Amino acid sequence: MIISVNKLSFHAIIGLLEHERIAEQQVVIDCRIEYPYSNRHFIDYAELITLIEHTVKTEQFELLEEALLHLEHILYRHFPNITMLELFITKPDIFNNATVTVAHKAFFKGS
Repeated sequence: MIISVNKLSFHAIIGLLEHERIAEQQVVIDCRIEYPYSNRHFIDYAELITLIEHTVKTEQFELLEEALLHLEHILYRHFPNITMLELFITKPDIFNNATVTVAHKAFFKGS
């Protein structure tokens, strides 16, 4: 099975610059998860969305790369049946003429 979370948008403290450490900015996260489905081993997408948003808001990462690696660890710990994970974090408002997205892809054995 595949779950895709698209355009999960919220405000969080994320970035290195002084103004990024003070004021929240919009963050958009996309996620794609592959896993073997069974009645006892499914992924609750409401829990997935809550976990992603809570983690990014709480941790207040300096780098998007750090956020992605931490999310990988957290998501796999909560959902050990994941076999593939793709994460994208976008900061849509940091430039007037562009958005910035950093992506990460990981593969797991799964259960």
